[in-house]
Amino acid sequence: MVRGTAALAYSYFLHWLKKEDLYSQQSPFVFTCYQELIKQLAFAIPLVEDPNNLASTSFRRPSIRGEQPSIQMPDGQNNPYWKPTQKGITLISYFCGQTPAQQVLEIGTGNGVLTRKLEQVTMGTLHSLEEDQGLWEKAQSKGIPSTNYLLGTVQERLPAILKGLDQLDFLLVNSLFSKEVFQEIFEHCKPKIHSESILALAHIHRSKDMEKTWAAIQADPSVQLTIDFFDYGLVWFAYPGPKTHLILSI
Repeated sequence: MVRGTAALAYSYFLHWLKKEDLYSQQSPFVFTCYQELIKQLAFAIPLVEDPNNLASTSFRRPSIRGEQPSIQMPDGQNNPYWKPTQKGITLISYFCGQTPAQQVLEIGTGNGVLTRKLEQVTMGTLHSLEEDQGLWEKAQSKGIPSTNYLLGTVQERLPAILKGLDQLDFLLVNSLFSKEVFQEIFEHCKPKIHSESILALAHIHRSKDMEKTWAAIQADPSVQLTIDFFDYGLVWFAYPGPKTHLILSI
């Protein structure tokens, strides 16, 4: 169940209390990545969006004073897709670009905004899986022909997608899933992950179940580094240091 605004604001307050800044980083690897991300954020060029986009929901991060997020659901439905912020779009494209980006997989196309940004940094093939037909049709109408837009559920389509890949460089899970479904995704993807792969998980604080999912990822023996940016969690499977979990802000 998606968290109420008060609970989400409280989660952000805890995140704000624990977050570290650039100059707190002992690892040259983290310091360099974080420093370059900050530069990218400073010069990010916003994407122009279609105002009639089906999933044009909005999320405004709560402030530490308890300011509430502004949420609009199309047709009154509990839509799990949220319009990403410009910072979130830049963050995802930056970290995708830190991998070989030959085989990129997005689970949850949503409104297609992140998909279009991933198209710009993918060096090989971008695969985007969406289970809602309306969103799938809308997103691919704005995409490029080389993107492999797929319609269906994780259970239906993911094994076949992965069977055709020799490796998985960047994985974005951009939808709200139960801990059990995410574990299924993770186990399917593990054999394709390599030392330069990065996993990005959206909505890690949007529900208790997503926070449990994030904790399970951190505990996984194959995971060496995680960074909690509140809206997104980033995961590395090789890291020049001991297993590390960080909370950073953007």
